Amino acid sequence: MPGRDTCLGWPAAIGALALFVCCGAAMAQGTPPPPAVSVIPVASRQVTETGEFLGRVTAINKVDIVARVAGFIEERNFTEGQKVKTGDLLFRLEQATYKAAVEQQRANLAKAKATAVNTALQLQRGQELVRNQNIPQSTLDQRAADDAAAQAEVMQAQALLDINSASKADLDKLPGIGSAYADKIIKGRPYKGKDELVQKDIIPQATYDKIKDKVIAKQK
Repeated sequence: MPGRDTCLGWPAAIGALALFVCCGAAMAQGTPPPPAVSVIPVASRQVTETGEFLGRVTAINKVDIVARVAGFIEERNFTEGQKVKTGDLLFRLEQATYKAAVEQQRANLAKAKATAVNTALQLQRGQELVRNQNIPQSTLDQRAADDAAAQAEVMQAQALLDINSASKADLDKLPGIGSAYADKIIKGRPYKGKDELVQKDIIPQATYDKIKDKVIAKQK
């Protein structure tokens, strides 16, 4: 039956064609677009190789600054990171306390000298009176003792040698000073404080320790 077979063949062909069209559309929808590609021209240049590392920076030299006297800081004469050298003034302490001590010492010296003048006069009068037998010898002896004590007080008040005005001979007598250091002390004047003998590299610390209680830097 040729006619019947022909009728059955058309639906089959149409179904196959529809299936092919659907599969082709599905494949077309699932295909991604081609990727974008950047194009850069080739160039030759010098490249410096670099690297990053973690580290810590430390100073070549380290100096501990220690105050030799007690006091409050009045001035700081440097900034962080500034280069400094030996002898540079870094800090200044309040000077009121030390100036008061100097004035007190001057007052003690003036008082001791006045007392010495009085005791010397009393001794002189006593010597005249004892010759006339107006006072006993014991009174004269007491006046002589008083005069000696007054002279000792003057010497004690003068015991602090002023490094700003002392002669070379007086400086030479200080322990550990000698002629060479005496010349350096005189050449390094004036001094705002006796500790500048070390700050200005005039004498070593060990020598300063021997004389620091025997000297003073008086200000005009």
